[in-house]
Amino acid sequence: MTDLRRRSARATTAVGLLLSTLVAAAQEGVGPGAPAGTARVLECLVAERLPAPPAEAREGGFAFVFESLGGTAVDGRACTVYRLRNLAGSPPTPVRWTAGSEVLVDVAALARCRDECPWFEVARYFDGGFVGGETRVGYGLNADSFHAASPGLVALGFPDAGARAAGVGTEIVGTVSDAEGNEVALDLVVRSRLERGAEGVVLVYEALAADPSQLDGSRFVLAWEAFDLLAEADAGEARPDAVGPFRAPATGAVVPVTHAAAGEVSVRLPAGAVIYRDGLALEVREPGPGGAVLLTVTLPAFLPGSR
Repeated sequence: MTDLRRRSARATTAVGLLLSTLVAAAQEGVGPGAPAGTARVLECLVAERLPAPPAEAREGGFAFVFESLGGTAVDGRACTVYRLRNLAGSPPTPVRWTAGSEVLVDVAALARCRDECPWFEVARYFDGGFVGGETRVGYGLNADSFHAASPGLVALGFPDAGARAAGVGTEIVGTVSDAEGNEVALDLVVRSRLERGAEGVVLVYEALAADPSQLDGSRFVLAWEAFDLLAEADAGEARPDAVGPFRAPATGAVVPVTHAAAGEVSVRLPAGAVIYRDGLALEVREPGPGGAVLLTVTLPAFLPGSR
């Protein structure tokens, strides 16, 4: 999709969601979601939930529940969380949850379980807000055999690219299944941020995890469309000696990290000017050339821009 089409689709989705929220509020005298008190999910202090209670999808032998949450992150920014949980006895379940053109969560297969399954959770942290509107959940073969419409909360990010510091990120916690039924545990944060100081702007693309082995590229890799848009990522074939989790999705090239510490890897780039690009996709892929996609989520980024 071209940048113009992507931005147009994103804007159309946002307007549609906002209008549906205002109409619902006017008709029912309520906000876009049910109040949720001060529950904390990951780093999000939850204020609203849609659907409430969580919706259940059950068809073709598949059975799972899902809900979206919205509120304020512990650092004061806005947050949304998308949660899915397979029901006991259900096979590994491919699920694609979307809002218009935006992919909220596209998981190759929710892991099966014998008893109560834990939630699979994807949180977004950003400057902005969220609105409620209609979303669509596809599941089954290729996540497209069965469909369910559901209300959901969708992030609308409005970061200040001229600020001294700003960031947007996503946290992924849970277990997915690969094509062979092997379970892959995910527990990490991926984010884009900017630092502005006396010497100019530095753009930072980083991943953080309490378990450093999540970031060495041996279990999975992180293919982010942001790297396709950076000259430093346009390197053709991956070098055999390069390591780390980051990949440019269009080429599969390794994006070498410029900083690494225990539980943290990052790419740091100086920039003369900055733009914010919404709607970019982050894929969690199996390692190795042609690795299958285990998960896709939306993760915007700050990028170098023209003066």
